[in-house]
Amino acid sequence: MLQKLTDICTQRGLSYQLDETMRASAAPSAPALQARWTAAVQDTGLPVFNMPSGLHDVMPQAMLFVRGENSGISHNPLESTTADDMQLAVDAFTHLLNQLAQDAQ
Repeated sequence: MLQKLTDICTQRGLSYQLDETMRASAAPSAPALQARWTAAVQDTGLPVFNMPSGLHDVMPQAMLFVRGENSGISHNPLESTTADDMQLAVDAFTHLLNQLAQDAQ
């Protein structure tokens, strides 16, 4: 990416400044938690896409990402999603919680 940025700036006579604010290695989610999320999402009938996260050094984790509008922009006031997609996330989360409760019994 940096090489492409450099190439574009060179072609257009521009410059850029890159300030690194965080560096975290990406790693797979905790396998057991990821398997539960995978099953929960599959139960909704949706395809599963796995993404690595840098939180693995802090705690076992797995995350559910909800499809976004506005080209998937996130961590921004323009971030949004549809009620239908939020309902699918609620359905997957409910499935996950039910499975955890069954396992605890």
